[in-house]
Amino acid sequence: MSRMSDSSLIHQSSPAPSPGEIDASCRGPVMALFSGAAVWLVVSAIAAMLASMSFHNPAMFSDNAVLSYGRILPFARTALLYGFCLPAAYGIACWLAARLGRTTLAAEAAATNGAILWNVGVLIGAVGILCGGSTGHEGFEIPRAGAVTLLAASLLLGYAGLVTIHRRTQRELYPSLWFIIIGLLWFPWILSTAVISLGPEPVRGVTQVAIQSWYASNLQLVVLGLFGLGALFYFVPKLAGKDLYSKHLAFLALVTLTFFGSWTGQSTTAPLPAWVGTISAVATLMTVVTAFAVIENLRTTCCINAAEPEARFFSFSTPFFLIALVFAVLLVVPALDQRLGLTLFRAAQFQALVPGFFCLIALGGIYHILPKVADVPWPVAKFIRAHLWLASIGAVIVTVAYALGGWRQGGQLADASVKFTDAAKSVLMPIRMASLGETLWTLGALLLLTNVSLLAVKRAKACMKCCENETAASGAEVKA
Repeated sequence: MSRMSDSSLIHQSSPAPSPGEIDASCRGPVMALFSGAAVWLVVSAIAAMLASMSFHNPAMFSDNAVLSYGRILPFARTALLYGFCLPAAYGIACWLAARLGRTTLAAEAAATNGAILWNVGVLIGAVGILCGGSTGHEGFEIPRAGAVTLLAASLLLGYAGLVTIHRRTQRELYPSLWFIIIGLLWFPWILSTAVISLGPEPVRGVTQVAIQSWYASNLQLVVLGLFGLGALFYFVPKLAGKDLYSKHLAFLALVTLTFFGSWTGQSTTAPLPAWVGTISAVATLMTVVTAFAVIENLRTTCCINAAEPEARFFSFSTPFFLIALVFAVLLVVPALDQRLGLTLFRAAQFQALVPGFFCLIALGGIYHILPKVADVPWPVAKFIRAHLWLASIGAVIVTVAYALGGWRQGGQLADASVKFTDAAKSVLMPIRMASLGETLWTLGALLLLTNVSLLAVKRAKACMKCCENETAASGAEVKA
């Protein structure tokens, strides 16, 4: 006990680095993660638009296997989840671990190598999908080589984040760090399980269905939820100039998300024992507690200063979280699952959870963090507000279009008097509406990529100027 106390006193007495020193220590890995995320966001948005074109004109890519719907859609989702969401999550997590711990980023070389390795893994997986190497498991289409590379990268990034938290000078753990610690541990666990269970020698029979659904649900709800809520509980109070309303509600959100969220994803109509779907349905219902705990906790801190344009990304993301969980509950209600299970409604739930909830948080985090770690302001500040409205309106349009289209499609599929071809044609208008939202989303992604590219150039010029000044100063000293 005395050793622990002495260690605690050492940590408390050690001087904390300045915010500038902390940001500088995060510069390499965070810029690598965010720059790659900006590129993959544009790639995923363009790929999603190409996938929707197959509905507008089925013959458009009929002679091109690479751009066929069966390849381009998994490619788009893989680029979004692994190319944008997770790198942005790790970048925000590393920066928050250092800032909240009042310490510099530990294992900076490991984090930088992990960021580079991550982009390589996404590239391997994305190219593999386009070449026909998809695993065929929805939500885990990324080929084994790409998945193993991402697993190695996640271990490097997780190691850097966890060691940074361990070396913190601020001994009290802020609630955001609770979510980050579990998130850094949760993703390697579920990914390694999926690689082993769904690899070259997969588990037998319907167990593959259960593991595939379990992995997809844990990735989209639990992992992205942990990183997203961790960022939300930091940025909303900070940008509002207030303290977090309740740590107890934050803990309630953490417990309900990790415990109940890990049981979700199993459909009541899947070829599995009835008790599996029943437990998953009950767990999905209980995740609504998470949403209410989050909303109540942020209720008094939602009036964010409008002078911070990136702050609106966080405030707009919270309603999408509640909508996504409500949609998930509707999909597990037995009477509604039969109507909505095989329709566009599932796509609406995905759109609300990933682009609507997490991507908006990730964009807000990138816009807030990147100029700090690069030590240069955004080249075109007006792009931030434009991207906010393009992304938010685009996410709303796609979510609403798929939700209404799925509800109508399910009703027609359940009506024996309606021909299947007529039911299939009924989704064309919702998909066309969703294409409008995807276009807005793509335009916003292009604004982000342009801003990030200009910022990288501006940072490079600043480094060159600094080197020139140092060289001139050294020459003057030599002459003297």
